[in-house]
Amino acid sequence: MTGEVWILTANRTMERALEVGRWVETFAAHGVTLLPRLTSELRFVARSEGLALYDLDGHELIAPRLCLPRVYEREPAFHLERMGTICLPSAALVDICYDKVRTAQLVAGAGVPMIESELVSCFDTEFATQLLAGKRWASTPRPCVMKPASGRGGSGVQMATEWHDYLDAFDGLHLRSGVMQPVVDKGHDIRVYVIGGQPRYAMERIGREGDFRSNYSTGGTARQAELTDELAAWTQRVVDALPDAMPFGSVDFCLDHGSPVFCEVNANLGCHIPYEFANLDLIGDFADWVRTTYFEEAS
Repeated sequence: MTGEVWILTANRTMERALEVGRWVETFAAHGVTLLPRLTSELRFVARSEGLALYDLDGHELIAPRLCLPRVYEREPAFHLERMGTICLPSAALVDICYDKVRTAQLVAGAGVPMIESELVSCFDTEFATQLLAGKRWASTPRPCVMKPASGRGGSGVQMATEWHDYLDAFDGLHLRSGVMQPVVDKGHDIRVYVIGGQPRYAMERIGREGDFRSNYSTGGTARQAELTDELAAWTQRVVDALPDAMPFGSVDFCLDHGSPVFCEVNANLGCHIPYEFANLDLIGDFADWVRTTYFEEAS
């Protein structure tokens, strides 16, 4: 294992979309050198002797000391972790945070107000039969929102008011499991940014006109919000309910009649919003935490 620190993305397109250049420059300004790596230019190999890592020319690589995996799959981070790398976030946390059902199950009972979330099983034929027959419609909140369990950026999220909407939303899961929730205040939520396992900043996200979602990626806007003691305490309870540490990420709260209710967690998020709408240096703060946690304490 080397002393290098990698920032890992899938390919050149994602490297640009996730602003890896900004990460490299900011970390350098805070005393940490990041080496960009692409999974598309690496070979992750499991063999009888153990795990190995190669470039496309067949040269074997040594795993880095630290890696910031800016990828949506857990496998690259898991591979590196098995080779001794510390991944921020860990493969386990990425896996959990991309599963809305599991995060809801973990946070339930943690003393945090949350949207009531029900598992939607696309693999249970009896479930589908009940749905098609309208048996489940009677107990379904109306309107409701149906989300794929592993969706991100608002993709695949659909709202149902009538039974045919409900069927369309179920069909839109494309044989993936999902979660069903009652509709709360449309087009607004609060994202609390977490650095080093602690809540640091809050942003209110506002969806574009006519969209019930509040995602920036679907055309929304944002503004800085107050991180109240109550909101910080709820965020900390969510983070503490997760089975692995959250070095950098967010906890999202929808608004129900203006009051925050837990929605989901993100372990690997974009940073456009705090820079564009509030001039908050999230990446710099994270770089400081990485430096003091993994370098200064070891020196």
